[in-house]
Amino acid sequence: MKSIFKKYPFEAAFTVIFIILAVRLNLMFLTGSNINDIIAGHDEYIAVKEIYSILHPASLKHFFMAFISGNALYYGRIMFYIDALVAWIPDKIWGIEGMVFSVRLFHSLLIVISIWILAFTFIKKSGVRWLFVVGSSCLYYTMYFVMMPKPEPMQLLCLAWFLKLFKDSGWKFGRHFILFGIAYGLKFNVLLILPIVFLVPLAENTFKLNKQLLIAGFKSLFFVVAGIVIAIPCLALTPLRPIFLKTYLHETFGGTEKTYDDASLDLNSWLMNGFGDTYLGVGALAIPFVLFAFVLLVSDFRRAIKEKDYSSPLLIISGLILM
Repeated sequence: MKSIFKKYPFEAAFTVIFIILAVRLNLMFLTGSNINDIIAGHDEYIAVKEIYSILHPASLKHFFMAFISGNALYYGRIMFYIDALVAWIPDKIWGIEGMVFSVRLFHSLLIVISIWILAFTFIKKSGVRWLFVVGSSCLYYTMYFVMMPKPEPMQLLCLAWFLKLFKDSGWKFGRHFILFGIAYGLKFNVLLILPIVFLVPLAENTFKLNKQLLIAGFKSLFFVVAGIVIAIPCLALTPLRPIFLKTYLHETFGGTEKTYDDASLDLNSWLMNGFGDTYLGVGALAIPFVLFAFVLLVSDFRRAIKEKDYSSPLLIISGLILM
C-alpha cells in the first residue's frame, strides 16, 4: 500500500478524496431513501432485495437459488453475490442500512478504479490523463452510480480490465475475452460492441483468415460464453432446466420495452431532441457532433491500420454504440 502511495501519490490522493466525497454523499441520502420498499427507487430496490435474499435465506435451498438465479436475471448474479460478500459484515453490525451503504461505497470504488485503468491504458500524457479522470468523475452518470447499486460500475471494471489486457496482447484473441463475457453477463447492452472486439484481431491480421486465427477466435468465443456463465451461474443448468435460459431471454431481449418508448420517432427528432438535448444540452449541436465523430473515426481508423493500434477507434465506436 505504501509503495502505491509513493509511486502514484496524486492518483492515490484523488482516489481517497473521491471515496470520502462518496461517503459524505451517501450519508446524506441514506436514511429512508431506497431502503423501504414503498419509497425506494426501483433500481436500487432490485439490488437491495436480491442481496438481502442471499444474506438472509430462508433455507439452504433458498440460498442456492438466490445465488445462481434469484428474481432478476437481466442483471448478472455476479454483482449480487459479490455485493453480498462485501455487505455481509456491515449487514450483521448495522442491518440493512449498513448493507446499502457498504454496497454503494464498493461500487464507488469500482468506478474510480475503472477510470484509472482506462486512463493509464490509453492516455500517455499526465495532463490529459488528469483531465480525463477529473472530467469522468464529475459526470452526472458517475454521481448517479455512486448512489445507485447497478451493474454498470462492475461492468465498467470488467471492460476496462479487458481493454487493458486486449491492448497489452497486441489486440489478439485470448483468455482475456472471459472478462468481456462477464461484462455482457452483468448487463447485455455490451452485446452491441461484441462484433467490434472480434473484428479488431481480424483487422490486426489485415482480415486474412487462417486456421490458427479461426481457432483462436472460436476459443475466445468460448471464453466469452464462460464469462457469461460465471456472471449468471444458472445458465450452466440449461441442459437440465431449460427454463433458466428461457427466463433469461425473456427478461433481457424480450423485456427491453419501456413505457416511454416511441416507435414513431424519426431520425431527425432522435438526433436533435434525444441525442442533442439530452446528451449535449443543445439540439443544434447534434449534427456537428456526429459529423465530427465520423471524421475523427475515419482518421483514427486509417492511423490505427498503419500503426497497428486500435485504441482510439475501438473506444469511439464503443462509446457511440453504448450511448
